[in-house]
Amino acid sequence: MILLYFSIYLVVVSAGYIGFLIRRKVINSNCTDELKDVFIDRFVGILVIAAIAHFAAFITPTTDIQIAFILALLAVFILNRSSARFNFQSYVLLGVVSAYTSAVIYWGDSGAYHLSLVDTIREYGLTVGYGNFDPRFGASSSFFSLSSIFTSGKLLNIYQLPNAALTFVLLDYVFEMARDRFSPRMLFTVFWGGATIILLIRWGVVISPSPDLVLVMAPFVFFLFLTDKSQSLEQVLYFSIVLTLLSGLVRMSSLVMLSFSLVVFIAILITKENKITDLFANKTSAIFFILILSLILTSSNLILTGYPLYPSELITIDVPWRVDPNIVSENSRVIQDFAKCGAISFSDGSCYQMSGFQIMTNWITSRIETITFLLTLSSILLVLLMISGRVPIEFRIKIFIIGALISIVFIYITVPTLRFLFGFLSVINALWAYPIFIWLKARFSC
Repeated sequence: MILLYFSIYLVVVSAGYIGFLIRRKVINSNCTDELKDVFIDRFVGILVIAAIAHFAAFITPTTDIQIAFILALLAVFILNRSSARFNFQSYVLLGVVSAYTSAVIYWGDSGAYHLSLVDTIREYGLTVGYGNFDPRFGASSSFFSLSSIFTSGKLLNIYQLPNAALTFVLLDYVFEMARDRFSPRMLFTVFWGGATIILLIRWGVVISPSPDLVLVMAPFVFFLFLTDKSQSLEQVLYFSIVLTLLSGLVRMSSLVMLSFSLVVFIAILITKENKITDLFANKTSAIFFILILSLILTSSNLILTGYPLYPSELITIDVPWRVDPNIVSENSRVIQDFAKCGAISFSDGSCYQMSGFQIMTNWITSRIETITFLLTLSSILLVLLMISGRVPIEFRIKIFIIGALISIVFIYITVPTLRFLFGFLSVINALWAYPIFIWLKARFSC
């Protein structure tokens, strides 16, 4: 627990500085709200650290660079220590998170392949054709690479470090916001944070190296940046692309957030905030960073499986180590079966052919997926109220809702499960805070 405590502290403080550099130097973003900015910087910084570890794992086994990597983080830690924004509450929450996440890892996927893949990356790195050993090995995550830096097989075995760090970042921001003055934003954050914390308590993913938590938090991070009116839509566009690619390195299904980038781009065209040519003027650092992330993302999948967008078989390169297309297709079917069936046995493969109504009927038998169903209904009701004009809605919130709805529909069609849907549904449902705030203000004001 003590090693986990200091490891989280090291990663979060280092990530804060790295995220700050990305936001200021790459996105050219303004600093307007220190609390929100610190949260965004920490989240982005953790994903960047994981991406660096992932890139290094293709060059050498991470056991060869563990000491150098940790020393590099320590150097960044020292640079940012004085402005890390840690208070008494932060240290208490850090202790709580360390104690909770130091429990025995019981997440099913971790036992099936996460832990073994982390150990393999540590000892051998990421090498050509890994997906041929097991289709699941082809879907390697940058979180696995980061976890391998903090495992040694003996003294240091902090497999859950990435998710423990994200959990602390989430709690620290939500608790700070809960102490803020009563406002729509405060209520919105409490609604979203409360629902997410309840999910994490019931969910074993935070006590594991699972990549699922990123897709739960990333839509909320994007919402905070988008609704900061000091940021131009151009800055929002570049931030959304960077956030999506970094999240995609953790879990490929996060690429569904490209819907946000598409909607923001359309909004720029509609509002004529920028000319198309202006979007690329003086953006060398942002474009270069995006190209680097895209290259790491596609080449890592290609090296491991022969499919740049693995586990999707949409694009394939006929390389000698390519995973058999039949195996990829079957793996994709199994993933969809599991998502559509919920708690129902899918041994006969019948779920692959299920209709939307049959899927929802199955969900009612599963407590977790019933939550997904209720969140969806609540989101539909809120959107209808907004369309009717009974609930006021700002332009940038409309951008988020449209992008989220595109992602939600896509997920429902492909792999409808709470793990992928919650990040979008939770933010939309948290928007109930705005009409509730208006009602409370009218009801109790003098």
